[in-house]
Amino acid sequence: MQVNALGITSCKKDDKEFVITGQIIKDCSGEPLANFNIEGWLDCDDPFSKCVEVFAATTDANGNF
Repeated sequence: MQVNALGITSCKKDDKEFVITGQIIKDCSGEPLANFNIEGWLDCDDPFSKCVEVFAATTDANGNF
């Protein structure tokens, strides 16, 4: 199975805490990818350290995370 689109619709920073939301669709038809496990990495915006934040989530029935 191939994921063709990943849309991050919101990312806000609040005291070093990030909130990331979005929807994953299965293909160009726009069908949501339900119950799909995702993980990602974010580089911290700190020029003096090599910081990476890791997150994991599972999409709901509508492909939202």
